Amino acid sequence: MSARRPVRRGRAGLACGAVGFARRAAGLACLALGLASPAGADDAPAWAELEVPARVEGLKCVDADGDGVRDVLVVGGREVRGWRGARGGLPTAAPTWTWRVPAAATF
Repeated sequence: MSARRPVRRGRAGLACGAVGFARRAAGLACLALGLASPAGADDAPAWAELEVPARVEGLKCVDADGDGVRDVLVVGGREVRGWRGARGGLPTAAPTWTWRVPAAATF
């Protein structure tokens, strides 16, 4: 059995390649991550422009609300923004949820 190399982690706990991607997405996030139904041969690519913080430190697509559809979560500083995934569509530009991590909390 071979030893596995540890994955180098960035500031947000993401693999370094993901952190680089998140930084490049600072102005807007364009998503074609399977949040919408697959595009047909004649359809334009599915993507959405999201209102993200100026500095994006983390990006995660996960079913956060338990409805079976992946949602988008973005971390920027102590602010976390979330967009509810839409079955057969894309999320709206404005976030559905916004949380502020308290100064006393560590993450």
